[in-house]
Amino acid sequence: MLLTNPNIGRLIAHHRKKRQLTQLQLAAIARIPSRYLSDIETGRKVPQINTIARLAAGLGGRLKSWLKNVKVLTIVVGAFLFLLDRFPVVSR
Repeated sequence: MLLTNPNIGRLIAHHRKKRQLTQLQLAAIARIPSRYLSDIETGRKVPQINTIARLAAGLGGRLKSWLKNVKVLTIVVGAFLFLLDRFPVVSR
């Protein structure tokens, strides 16, 4: 499942900078390649929901708050967010 809104990359970059993390640091925390994070932040790539969950956890946020203003391709995300309220993302 992909998010359609290119603003998600700007949102991730904003929160990363707010936490004073480099792209390399956040990528390591989220277990994704730093080039992929760069592509997400600049809008060249659209992250999957599981990648957003890892980034949100790495930045100390809950996925629901990250997605509240983002348009999605399918209603399945609504069910996912419903479950997420009961089982919040935990950083490892």
